[in-house]
Amino acid sequence: MKKYLLALTLALSCAFFAGAQPITGINHTPVAPTTNDQVGIIIDSQWPYNCISDSFTVNITGNQIQIYMYQCLGMLSIICTKTDTVNVGQLPAGTYTVYVFASYAQAQPTCSMYSPAMPTNVNHTFTVSQFVSVPEVKNSLSLDVYPNPSSGNIYFRYSASQSCVMEIYDLVGQKVRSYTLVPGSQQVVIREGELKSGIYFAKVLTGNKETLVQKFTIIE
Repeated sequence: MKKYLLALTLALSCAFFAGAQPITGINHTPVAPTTNDQVGIIIDSQWPYNCISDSFTVNITGNQIQIYMYQCLGMLSIICTKTDTVNVGQLPAGTYTVYVFASYAQAQPTCSMYSPAMPTNVNHTFTVSQFVSVPEVKNSLSLDVYPNPSSGNIYFRYSASQSCVMEIYDLVGQKVRSYTLVPGSQQVVIREGELKSGIYFAKVLTGNKETLVQKFTIIE
């Protein structure tokens, strides 16, 4: 009786795979891989019985990636739909085609005899581009205020590698002046009498959120 049930189960499995292949989709991650990325192959599959365990082997020859999937199935007649990601590592630049071969066994009591590998009619092509390192552009920003304190003209000498804004705030935080600074080494002058006596702050803001603050004092 047990042999009859086993034969019936295998016959039903063969009938299922004869009508539909288990691999239903193949994709890759990340979306636009470079030679600096670890590439993963995403495999969608559907099986006629409950899934117990699986294993994968990968063979890369030239621009072909062959993945062999070994699926261990249980005896419960429950459709198993699953998604697996197989890491194939870093790849040289080029266009690759992925082929998946599926093999299965049923636990009787353990999965030991797998079916011949079934090639799928679903394959997948993707491109790996060459990674290009982009050097970080650092803004060279400096600001000197002199004389400080000042009873006459006060000078703001700055050096910046990009356009930025210098704002002048009084001690209570009210903005009293604003200047657009062009790249290079330049000088801004606030002439005698333009600001009342008191303590002020010169705040320089760049496009990449870099901030530089200098405190200065106007005296009579």
